[in-house]
Amino acid sequence: MIQSGCDLIEVRDASVDFVMRGGFFAAKETLSAVDTVNLTLNRDETVAIVGESGSGKSTLGRLIIGDQKPTGGSIKIKGQEVRNLSRLVRSRLAQPVVQDPSSAMDPRWTIESLLEEPFRIHRELDSRDGAAIRDILSAVRLSETVLTRRPHELSGGQLQRVAIARALLLEPEILVCDEAVSALDASVQAEIVGLLKSIQKERHTAILFITHDLHLVPRIADRIAVMYLGQIVEIGSTQSVGGELSHPYTRALFGASPKIGRRQGKRATLQGEPPSPTNRLGGCPFHPRCSQAWNVCNSVIPALTATSDDQAVACHLVTAQNRAKLEMAAEAAK
Repeated sequence: MIQSGCDLIEVRDASVDFVMRGGFFAAKETLSAVDTVNLTLNRDETVAIVGESGSGKSTLGRLIIGDQKPTGGSIKIKGQEVRNLSRLVRSRLAQPVVQDPSSAMDPRWTIESLLEEPFRIHRELDSRDGAAIRDILSAVRLSETVLTRRPHELSGGQLQRVAIARALLLEPEILVCDEAVSALDASVQAEIVGLLKSIQKERHTAILFITHDLHLVPRIADRIAVMYLGQIVEIGSTQSVGGELSHPYTRALFGASPKIGRRQGKRATLQGEPPSPTNRLGGCPFHPRCSQAWNVCNSVIPALTATSDDQAVACHLVTAQNRAKLEMAAEAAK
């Protein structure tokens, strides 16, 4: 696994299965939303989780904050198994920032009341909490004048800043941003991404950045994990993922983004639709859509294999290409 430093989050062989019940005569089906995922996240690091809808990105995020229990495997924060921690302890370790912040805000409350809520949940309000709220507003670049307003009186960008402020009040070590900027226009997206980077620099926060907006990824991420049908098919540094030795799915996914696709030269394209997650075929999960699939791809699941010090790919073809490249380099060095 590609990792660095001391891991704040350690996900080992994590899986989440949902049992889908049909009608009276229909057999039960199992949907593997997350399938044997391994991932680490360190302090001061941002890992972007990318992939198509239904790839398991959000379920992985819920696993890390403890809102979803794993069917198998282990999720640890600072060496502690998340499933064994109380909700109050978990909330001080990891906080979510969601796509629609208004969905978690009572429209009748003022922004001040909404920002006081995390303190009320954990303990009685303290005279120092007002100062903490004002400090956090400054950190997210909001004026104190918003305190008397209600959610419907703020813009989308302002609401997202309030949501970030609310998440930061308990001083968590991890922010799980699930499509946190996808509903905003481009200029506001850039502002929020810049804000998250600033917060990370000041507070040494780790960020899991779940997104389908691939053009944002190079602006914020240190590493990228690409998910397909619940599995991580590629992980590595922002500079390496999407390059020469990338998974065919990654190349097609990034090729659809003009700003990222330029570095690939000739763009790959995604063919067809993902297979049913309840009726998977054998072998590599991507092989039904892959124009480069070999016979082995139909029957053997590829392991996530390092192609360099900062990249790992789960692809038989890429593994063979990398092996050939290394053998040629070794031969040339003789």
